[in-house]
Amino acid sequence: MRRLLYALHTAAQRTDAFDSTAATGSTPRPSGTVSVAEAAALMGCSPRHVRALITDGRLSAKRVGARVWAVDADALDHYQHHNTAGGTTP
Repeated sequence: MRRLLYALHTAAQRTDAFDSTAATGSTPRPSGTVSVAEAAALMGCSPRHVRALITDGRLSAKRVGARVWAVDADALDHYQHHNTAGGTTP
């Protein structure tokens, strides 16, 4: 049931982002939360690496099911902009 609710919530967010993109012509920015797979795609890494970042406390997320994480989009944006490609972290 939680997965269904999360999927509906994510779909609604995407629809809102699409609607605002059509009106402004700009690229949509993730808002709210994204899945681990979506975060991995945005970061260009594997979902396993995203889960490791969550476990290490370096990426903010909350559990929305037994095995499902909702990654905070603002935290993902912050992580992407404050970590270098060389693998060093602050």
